[in-house]
Amino acid sequence: MKRIPRYLGGYIAFSLTVFEASDLIFSRIETENDYFNEILILLIIGFFIGLSITIYPLIINKEKTIPKASSSIKSLSIALSVILLGTFSYYGYKIISKDSILEDQLPEIIDLAKNNNKEAYKKIIPLLQVYPENKILLKYYEEVTDSIEINTNYDNVNVQFKFSNDTTSVWQSLGNVTNLKRVPFTRIDLRFQVNGKNFESKFQHPYFLKDGYEFKLPESDEIPENHVLIVGTSNSLSFPGLDHLPEKQMNSYSISKYEVSNKEYKEFLDSEEYNDPNYWPFPFNLDGKILSFSNAQKLFVDKYGNPGPSNWEVGSYPNGKGNNPVSGISWFEAFAYAKFKGQSLPDIYQWENVAFLSRAFEIIPNSNFNRENLLDIENLKSENFLGLHNLAGNVREWAMNPDIGFPKNRAILGGSFLDETYLYNDFYTQSVLDRSDGNGIRLVYNFNEKEDQSSYGVEVRDFINSPDVTDEVFEYYLSQFSYESDSKFTTKKVSGTEEVIVEKYEVKAPYGSDNEILSGYVFFNKKFQEKGLKPIIFFPGSNALHQSDENEVINNIPNYLNYLLNSGYAIIHPIYKSTYSRQDEQRSDYGDMTDQYKNHVIMWGKDYKRSIDYIFEREDFNVSELSYMGVSWGGFMGNILLAIDKRVKAGFLLVAGLEFQKCKKEVDAMYYTRRIEVPILMMNGRYDQYFPLETSQKPMFDLINLPPEKKKHYVYDSGHFVPRQEQIKFHLDWLNKFLTN
Repeated sequence: MKRIPRYLGGYIAFSLTVFEASDLIFSRIETENDYFNEILILLIIGFFIGLSITIYPLIINKEKTIPKASSSIKSLSIALSVILLGTFSYYGYKIISKDSILEDQLPEIIDLAKNNNKEAYKKIIPLLQVYPENKILLKYYEEVTDSIEINTNYDNVNVQFKFSNDTTSVWQSLGNVTNLKRVPFTRIDLRFQVNGKNFESKFQHPYFLKDGYEFKLPESDEIPENHVLIVGTSNSLSFPGLDHLPEKQMNSYSISKYEVSNKEYKEFLDSEEYNDPNYWPFPFNLDGKILSFSNAQKLFVDKYGNPGPSNWEVGSYPNGKGNNPVSGISWFEAFAYAKFKGQSLPDIYQWENVAFLSRAFEIIPNSNFNRENLLDIENLKSENFLGLHNLAGNVREWAMNPDIGFPKNRAILGGSFLDETYLYNDFYTQSVLDRSDGNGIRLVYNFNEKEDQSSYGVEVRDFINSPDVTDEVFEYYLSQFSYESDSKFTTKKVSGTEEVIVEKYEVKAPYGSDNEILSGYVFFNKKFQEKGLKPIIFFPGSNALHQSDENEVINNIPNYLNYLLNSGYAIIHPIYKSTYSRQDEQRSDYGDMTDQYKNHVIMWGKDYKRSIDYIFEREDFNVSELSYMGVSWGGFMGNILLAIDKRVKAGFLLVAGLEFQKCKKEVDAMYYTRRIEVPILMMNGRYDQYFPLETSQKPMFDLINLPPEKKKHYVYDSGHFVPRQEQIKFHLDWLNKFLTN
């Protein structure tokens, strides 16, 4: 009878060894198969086979007298049986528990991946450590992450990341800069580790971290007190009217968290350096006259003629206002104070780089535009993503750059407590001698580099008062978009689900060589096809000029415009010249005075009209209900397109406006806007950095020469977007109102 306890004890040891070895092996080879289930079943079967073999001699030797087992052997056998049963139960529960966790969390991950890459990533990573080859997890990992390719000016740099503005997020390694892991497709902070120093670059997005995106790290991590280090990157300006300028590779610098206070400026005023000409940029050529230091000092006085800002009294600031920002100072006074501190005024690239103008809709409501009084320089409510206070409002902040059209002016940015909120987004200049209450200072520190002192300027066009062209001239403009074509369209299905069908059409383009093909995609919900689809011709944003993969169109349109597809509309998305697979030398949507730009506008118009020809050839479209939808660049292009083809019955222009950049008159949008005849719905953000409300959106809306009931402009407290639910509601309402069955 001792054979049974020996067998049980041995089988327990054997089973534990098998389980632990299997766990180790399968984790090493990164398999997701349920081999533990199979091993458990085999061990149970093996147990009973082994037990049978163990007791078999006792069964066949019945005639022999078998000694009775002692009570201790019986107890041992029972105990070992319980242990073996517990071992099987433990590992069985472990298997079931692991699978249960995966099954419970997958639905949540799938849901999060639709609109919350950050939280989906947080869920996926721990599960991938357990199921590294699970195809569903890997699929959604690919969806919520992106590869990045960056360079630095140092070798052997290690990179870490964490989520931006997330106090619970911790730094995670991405590896060496030459071989980086994928990162979540959301805003992240990067940390570069080199030579024992850490340099952080905040609020980056993987979308931009491509093609060797350059980070220029400084030699030192020593910066002035209360400054934030900004690692050098490529930056383009977002100011309306300057947003067409090329990107600039910036050097690292630091910028003050706070505006300069009254108390800090008083220190300069009371110092010997205040009267030292070496700290001031004189002599200065002011409209052909030389302004000397001695003459200028006579201008820089307070209310009672003492040296100091214009709103001070008897050489000092008002009682209790030491922590208010200094204001009422000229550009010269700001420049001299910066030099006194061993720092500089920012250039416009440096200032714009930390302003996040595209997030103005979030920043402005927390900023001081109260029209009543200044707030302290330390204002946590106004703190932005980098930790800077009062960048919007409170006081305008002088910058280095002259105005290209008015050399005596210098840039002054951010708006003040006295200004309209939209000035935060605008490039604005004032005379170097202007000492208004709203003028203040923020400093930067440059690492052995000079700030950019180039001249810039924005010509804000007066669209409303610009003279129109005659109808005869405009008829000539329209003739540019004429073409002759008897080419046949072809259509084929390229993708689809149980509900949404995606088709591709092709035809010879109405310009260019015989090999020039105009193509496009048609999206519709097939359950509406039999009763007739209501077509919408679509024009995308300028991202289409920079993306070559048309899968972006195929994959994104059904999600973005599902509210239209589910309401019986078909989306026709032409692949316009210069976009996606038809990319060419035209890389910008901004107008200019070249023939290249003019010719491309004409080609875009012909692509649009030829695609409408295609719509009219299809028998499953209710062409009397044809409408137009343009987003951003497409909203701007709607000014022209809706005037050149009368077959469209209504237009929806999302985040649209008129561009400041001039182009040849034959394709200047403002002449076309006046001649739109179909009902127009415009929806915009109040703080749109591309199409400002007062100087772009409103003039466009006012130029649309329609009665009030046939045009509508909704404005939201947002940037270059509108709330999606509002878009859905008012777009569908507009179509229902103006399209007839």
